[in-house]
This record gives sequence, structure tokens and C-alpha cells, in this order.
Amino acid sequence: MSKILVSVVVPIYNAQATLVRCVNSIINQTFAKHMEIILVDDGSTDDSGRICDSFAENYDNVRVIHQSNAGMGAAYNAGIAAARGEYIGLVESDDFIDLRMYEILYNNAIQNDSDLVKCGIFYLYDWQKFIDTGNLNVSNWEDFILKQITSGPQPFTIFDHKVLLAYHSSVWATLYRSDFLKQIKFSTEPDASYQDFFFMIKCLVSAKRISAVTNYLYVWNLENEASSTNRNDEHLMRIMDQANLAKDWLRERGLLNEFLAAFCKQSIIAMGNFYEKIRPDLAPIFLEKMHRFFVDICPHDLSHVTTYMSTPQIELLKKALSYNA
Repeated sequence: MSKILVSVVVPIYNAQATLVRCVNSIINQTFAKHMEIILVDDGSTDDSGRICDSFAENYDNVRVIHQSNAGMGAAYNAGIAAARGEYIGLVESDDFIDLRMYEILYNNAIQNDSDLVKCGIFYLYDWQKFIDTGNLNVSNWEDFILKQITSGPQPFTIFDHKVLLAYHSSVWATLYRSDFLKQIKFSTEPDASYQDFFFMIKCLVSAKRISAVTNYLYVWNLENEASSTNRNDEHLMRIMDQANLAKDWLRERGLLNEFLAAFCKQSIIAMGNFYEKIRPDLAPIFLEKMHRFFVDICPHDLSHVTTYMSTPQIELLKKALSYNA
């Protein structure tokens, strides 16, 4: 195998239904001869572990880590620690990627000497419909942001494009310089979930050189029943833990006010999506948590934090701020 330029880490837990599709999209990359693929089986109880081992037996550039179930953050951390490439990509086991993704991102990273490179995200809602039509969805707002940040000089920092902090966290639609990423850990608190929220904020704020491409290269699967997009239980409230970690981290560095509007936008997106889905009996508890979160950071004049928000997001923010249990 030639020198490893890109390591791709895939955290896996009971993903047998989508795992082959995911890994095939990485194995068949145009850049494959320069890549290694690290499959981290996080204590799966289905056939995922065997599928991982089968890939490793048939492809020299595939490695498998089997570990006791410790959560997505721990799985990512294990794969990142084991990575040998100059750059590292992250792919979730129910998603898949364009076959040109890592060639495009790596070339951009080298050209700009970037700590991280972002690309666009496609949304998959119906696999059969995609097979029949080939159509995927793109968010108009995110499309606007991507074009905005790629129209100016590159590389840049988050201070040049604060709106990027309000962009979908998308830790996976990104290629990272290895020595940069290995210094930034996913949180692994007991029962931690939605670690990508805090993780991406740390990455964007810490990066000295960021670049982006206009290509839509990552397909985010929203069809997965186990996904947060399809849950309605108390698990959804764990987003508050990550949001509070991120808030405290920014505050400790004296950066909370600097990025307040973008951070509030990112927070209201995540919380709002979950608030709409959560069971009616849990909604008041969730709203109370939102109230405490935003009361702590929002000034009396909300115009300072609503710069990037849509009208429904502003109304939800006002509802949370005025909530009285």
C-alpha cells in the first residue's frame, strides 16, 4: 500500500442494514489507494462485527477495532487515535458518500494547507425513491452558507465567517488534518449523546486554517429509525448536555459573546428539531431546560442573537425565554 494520506473512521453499532452500503462507498473512492478505513465496532449485538471482519479479510486497507459498547464518542476517539493518515475523515455507518469525496477534499486541504475542509450535505429521506429517481435534497439555507463561505478568500478562520458556526454541525462532511484532530476529543460522559454538537464547535473555533468546497459529497441518512430524527423519547433531551458543554467552553475562552448569534442559531436548530418530535408529556420538561439554557446567555435585546434565525426559530426562542414552569 502507498503512503496513507487519508484515514476514514467509521463508528459502528448495530448497523448491519446499512453498513455494507456505507463501507462500499468508502472502499470505492477514487482516492482509495491512498486511504485506510478504520471500522470501529462498538460492541454491536447484530451482524455488524462479522461484516466488518469480512471487509478486513478482503481489503488490505481496512482495519477493524472491536471494543465493548462505550458510545459513539468513544468509538470515534478510538478510531482517531489509531489513524495513520495525514488527514482524517469521519463517516457514520448509516450514511454514504460520493466516490470523489476524499480526492476533492484532500486536494483542497493540500492547496490551502487547511486544518479542516468542509463540503455540502445531501439529505436522504427515502432510499427507494433515491434508487428510482436519483434525487436527493439540499437545504436552501445551507446551500446559501456554503456558497457564501467559498466565494471569498481561502483559507479563513471562523472569525471571518462566524455564520459557519450556525451551519449544521456535520462532523462527517469534513476532512481534518490528523495532528489537529488528535488534539480534539469527542466527549464521552456516561450516556453522552449528540457529541457532534460540541465537537464541531471546538473544531471550528480551534482551527487556524479552514477551507470549503461547493460540492455536495456526503449523504446524510434521515431514514434510519434509530436516528435522533426519528425518536420522541427522553433521549432527545441529552442534546442539552452537549449544548451546555459548548456554552461553557466558549465562555471559558471569552468567546461566547463573539459567537453568540451563530451559537444561538445552532442551538435553537438542534433543540427546536427535538422539541417538535418529543412526546407531549416530555415537552414541558424539555422547554424548561431550553428556558434555563437561553436565559443564561440571551440579552434583553434579542436582535443581538437572532441575526441568523428564521421567524419560527425566533418565536421558539421567545417561547423558551418566557416559559414559566
